[in-house]
Amino acid sequence: MNNLIKLIPYDIIINIIEPFTRSTQNTNILKDIVSFTTTINLIYDKYYKMLCNIINPVIDNTITTFEQNVLKKIAWYFLEIDLHCFIIENELQDGFLQLMNLRHFLRLRHITDLEFIIKSSEYKKTKSVVYKLWGILSSNQRTKFLIWADY
Repeated sequence: MNNLIKLIPYDIIINIIEPFTRSTQNTNILKDIVSFTTTINLIYDKYYKMLCNIINPVIDNTITTFEQNVLKKIAWYFLEIDLHCFIIENELQDGFLQLMNLRHFLRLRHITDLEFIIKSSEYKKTKSVVYKLWGILSSNQRTKFLIWADY
């Protein structure tokens, strides 16, 4: 990274990059960024803990590391399905239609091969879709989803 910075002419750094780093950012954008990061972590943790409670309702930490890793992956699938349902149910169509691939959604509803989930990195695609959908939601819509998901 430092090598790349050395390639940038000094006057561009002084006249363009440096002033930009000191400019005040829009407070609404900053609030949205804070909302995104805090709420995505809250809702993901909720889904993960919900799955842990289904597997092991008594909190005695007997879930193995392997089971925890599997549940962490599966939580993204459940979260994506619920996000799609929330978006459809609340008729939030602006910006979502291009992300809502119906074939992908139907595939999510019929995942039965646990081995596939464990061995593949397919969940990363689902996680990416969740992040995109969550990013398009406004702060108010994220809060409504938290309530909708019985948070």
